[in-house]
Amino acid sequence: MSLLRTVVLVAVACFCATAGAALYSSGTLTEGFAIPQSNGQYLLSDSYVFSGIPGDITDLAVHLDIAGGHTGGLYGYLLLEDSSDNPVVLAVLLNRAGRDASHNNGYSDSGLDVVFVPYGADIHQYQTVPYHLNSNGQLTGTWGADGRNDWPGYAMSSDARTALLNSFLGADPNGRWTLALFDANNSSASSTLVSWSLEITAVPEPTTMIAGALLLLPFWASTLRILRESRAASEAGSHNLTANQAGYVNLQPPRS
Repeated sequence: MSLLRTVVLVAVACFCATAGAALYSSGTLTEGFAIPQSNGQYLLSDSYVFSGIPGDITDLAVHLDIAGGHTGGLYGYLLLEDSSDNPVVLAVLLNRAGRDASHNNGYSDSGLDVVFVPYGADIHQYQTVPYHLNSNGQLTGTWGADGRNDWPGYAMSSDARTALLNSFLGADPNGRWTLALFDANNSSASSTLVSWSLEITAVPEPTTMIAGALLLLPFWASTLRILRESRAASEAGSHNLTANQAGYVNLQPPRS
């Protein structure tokens, strides 16, 4: 294999590595609004629009901070709609955590400050595994979405989890992301959405990445010329070795 061909292949590989997965964040969306107590006819919703993200979703995380109330009353979902407002993917983050045949109202812990990820432990049954409450009585940690796409009045721990965050993997992230919440317990203890945020990891299509790598070919051609000059100088004598090494250290792909 020729040295030029080797450099071209290295150029493509290096570009793909550096221009691969990228993280996009909504930043912290501070609300401070009360979550309505209802049977679904009233809800609190907030939206954030991502645009111009190349590639598909490979990972995501949703941070949700809710103060007060009871976790067993909370219902919430995350919905992605495309640019034409057509629903694309929905995940049920919360659906009456702890509710089962023996516990109609679910868990009574006060609020949560958690991160939802595609493959975390089931938050609906968090008291069946090690868990932690902070000084405010909020559930903390990293969890998987509830995923039970049932009406909150009927949700049970035994129900199938069909609306998880992994449903977003492979989807186009561009569009409107909506968080919606309500409290189905209708108790005297009210909940407040303190803040929420969304982080998406996306990877460009391979054709896009290769096209970008090809744009670097002039740079790598220059690199090849300098490497050849450096090798010739080192073969002629060691007096240029330090200068050549310093030049070689600077021959790195440009940072995006």
